[in-house]
Amino acid sequence: TDGTEQFGEAATFQGGTTDGVGWVLETRSFAVPEGKTVASIDLSVLYRNDPTPNGVVYFDDVFVHVDNDSGALSNPGFEGDDLRSTGWKSYMGGYAVDTATSHSGGQSIKVKSGGASQWIYPSNAVEGSTMKFSGYAKSEGASSIQGGPAVMSVYVDVKYWDGSWLLGQEAEFAGGRTEGWEYAENTIPLAKDAEAIHVRAVYYGDVQGGTAWFDDFNVQIG
Repeated sequence: TDGTEQFGEAATFQGGTTDGVGWVLETRSFAVPEGKTVASIDLSVLYRNDPTPNGVVYFDDVFVHVDNDSGALSNPGFEGDDLRSTGWKSYMGGYAVDTATSHSGGQSIKVKSGGASQWIYPSNAVEGSTMKFSGYAKSEGASSIQGGPAVMSVYVDVKYWDGSWLLGQEAEFAGGRTEGWEYAENTIPLAKDAEAIHVRAVYYGDVQGGTAWFDDFNVQIG
């Protein structure tokens, strides 16, 4: 996000004819320099500059895996001018940064109907481990959340490596008009090895049209 670039990281195939061998797997790992935050990754699949005419190459099942040992969220306190560059994307109706309200730090996010979302890829989210997720919220003019239909929560979906999902896990906030910040947490077991975890700060479905603020989210794998 500082405008610098890192070029030329490549998983290189040997070429030649692979008849009798079948598909060949190549991998490449590299570390992001300390203190750097990645804004984007440009991924290309290439076969070029071969002096042998009429060569043909087939590619399939190309993956990028970002290793995060701790399961930690990037920018859990929603700080800074550009939350997208730190991993937080708009969800549904999105969010606004509020520099006048925070649980800690200098700001929080304010949500009318929607929220913010982030994907994480913790390598330690394996079968038999547990995931604790938590956050802080405050609200004004909101309905009581218990029993619905409004939703105000730390909302988590888990994608397992076998392609199945664990959906709709929540650390639910009470809603209504809160006096100060409210803390919510939930701990769930992981029945299989997890490929990715989708974490969201959400408030939506409230006919009263209130406002919610979110700050200081956390995910821990243990």
